[in-house]
Amino acid sequence: MEIGAGQVFRIGTDGRIREYPLPDRACRPHAITADPARGVCWFTEWGTGRVGSITPGGHIEEYDLPDHSCEPHGLAVGPDGALYVALETGEIARIEP
Repeated sequence: MEIGAGQVFRIGTDGRIREYPLPDRACRPHAITADPARGVCWFTEWGTGRVGSITPGGHIEEYDLPDHSCEPHGLAVGPDGALYVALETGEIARIEP
């Protein structure tokens, strides 16, 4: 994660780094977690109240959270396959892509 640059990166097994700019460079990506069942990694966009997913090839999708000022911090994929996001407001958002 490159919180100040608005991008995520991937380090390959060969040590090569690939950077993927996010659509909103001011989104402040903060946390990331793997979702092997879907073949993506999820990340928070702390500055915009969204979460996003990225495929190994760099395809990015974004999902709005209920409140753009909620400041998503942590996230995890639950046993039910949904994404759970810890919000600065003290709530947990559930996303089912």
